[in-house]
Amino acid sequence: MPPLETRIQAEAAQDPGIAHARGEDGALWVTDRQALTPEELAAWLPQWEAALPERGELLAARRRHNVYRLDTEACGPVVLKYTNPGKTKRRSAVAAWLTGRRLERALPGAVPGLIGAVDSLEGDQVVHACLITRFVAGEGLEPESEWGALPSDLAQRLGRFQARLHRTGVYLQDCRLGNFHRVDSTETNAGGVDGFCLPDLEALAEGQPTRFQAARLALKLRLDRASLASFWSAYCAERGEDLSLVERLLLWGGYVPARQLRHRLLRFQRHRLRPLLYNGKRHPPRGG
Repeated sequence: MPPLETRIQAEAAQDPGIAHARGEDGALWVTDRQALTPEELAAWLPQWEAALPERGELLAARRRHNVYRLDTEACGPVVLKYTNPGKTKRRSAVAAWLTGRRLERALPGAVPGLIGAVDSLEGDQVVHACLITRFVAGEGLEPESEWGALPSDLAQRLGRFQARLHRTGVYLQDCRLGNFHRVDSTETNAGGVDGFCLPDLEALAEGQPTRFQAARLALKLRLDRASLASFWSAYCAERGEDLSLVERLLLWGGYVPARQLRHRLLRFQRHRLRPLLYNGKRHPPRGG
């Protein structure tokens, strides 16, 4: 049995709310059975897709994915995320949905309502993937400058949320401020934990970060010194432990300088080296 099907069955054995099926075309379907069965989603999804893009709202169009918001008769406002399997290692919408489901069980409200996912396969390769969640009104913590400054109370709440997230055995590998959405807990469709929700299920990974790994993830937030200090103090208070002296020396004496050097080299390549190599004749390849 393919690894993904094995995982689906293992997760469904732990969570009776997970429904799953394999279509006649070999596609893998998973749903929250309280929302829709796989058969019902298979009937509704073509109608939803036929309404795109005219009746939907394009939330994001990037190299790796397109994301739409659509008002539906069956489930109300939903978000449909279509991945581009040729450009990303995170090919499976079903795997991302299962990770989100695991997080939802451990930390209710940390992700939007999970409706379902489908992977269309050719052999073991995903050729089309769609992830469907409920729409949650909110906004990402996008920084106004290169180094984000957050109010102290907001940075502390974010630190507590990150610690609670890590305790579940799931973490945000694409750990940037924009992936943390602030939601209004008074809204019926919001939920949230400490006022935050993680809508990008593909940015999640399974595993419990060590203290050192958690500190590295914190640096990816690109907070200013004061905000980072507030974040980290709240994180450690919630987790109940801080970095050791050796870990601090490794972080600030080794990892941070190496990371800064890498960023400088990437900026040099992007802004100085590429224009010299291509001399304006054609656009350089994306992702190179």
